[in-house]
Amino acid sequence: MVRRLSECSVLVIVALIAAGTVAGATPPNSAASSIKSVSAETFVGGMTAEQDAAGMAVLHGWLMQEMPAGVLNNPIRVSLSAQEQSELQKRQQEKGGPAVVGRTKLISEVVRFNALDAALLSDTPRPVGHGLLRATPDGGFVWAAAVVSEGAAALRVHLSGLNLPDDADLYFFNEQGQAFGPYSGKGPNRDGEFWSDTVIGSQGVILLRHYGPNGAADLKGISFVIADAGHIGQAFIASLGRSISPESFCSFNVPCIENASCHNGTPADPVKSAVALEQWVSGAFIYTCTGSLLNDTVTTSQIPYLLTANH
Repeated sequence: MVRRLSECSVLVIVALIAAGTVAGATPPNSAASSIKSVSAETFVGGMTAEQDAAGMAVLHGWLMQEMPAGVLNNPIRVSLSAQEQSELQKRQQEKGGPAVVGRTKLISEVVRFNALDAALLSDTPRPVGHGLLRATPDGGFVWAAAVVSEGAAALRVHLSGLNLPDDADLYFFNEQGQAFGPYSGKGPNRDGEFWSDTVIGSQGVILLRHYGPNGAADLKGISFVIADAGHIGQAFIASLGRSISPESFCSFNVPCIENASCHNGTPADPVKSAVALEQWVSGAFIYTCTGSLLNDTVTTSQIPYLLTANH
């Protein structure tokens, strides 16, 4: 069994210099003189990028083993209409404001289990909705369904109504090695509704794992909705170059923004890992921007303040 201990791992190694006056500069007024400039601070006690990648590899291997055979043969399949594709392309070409990278597509797939599903639990996978359900040796069960958004370069899903028992977790992953979760209880927002992490490619797998021993009893009370797919366009992935790492995000910003990770041998080298690539959903569209960690003046603590453009 593999259960990641947090819904989000902090990978940042260093923190950026706090906003304030540059060392040696004269403040233009007395109010500004109260602002302090501090040196970069190395993050202590966190997980390195290499450790996170290794942990994801273990999680992905376990999920691929847990996934019932045949799940990928009958995916929930969606596609953007010609009008939706045109709207996305138009929004991506607009200048000014946050960058649009994708749009949402309605699914409204209700996942619900009943007494018959519980009574027929066995090692042999059986269809429940667009997914497959099977019993596990520990007295639990696993259910999984694939989601495909035709032509997408990356994918995420919107779930609602989630309320899992303590001995069950939800995951989202692809075949290529990316795996995210667990999403537990009512999800990271604690209200049953959230968007998953993003996987590269047009297909992702939602997997529900109950660890037993009361799988059959708990199964009857579990239901949730796969509400939407988040279709990320090819333009966003193309901007990342050959690597899918956010550090390759060089050509997607407006001209006034320089991505330090696209340049080597500069004073910014020690703080490159303190920049995060973000996504958020507003209306029918998916946007992206970056945020930067800020150091504070308290040397005895490390509070992850994140500065964004507040779009």
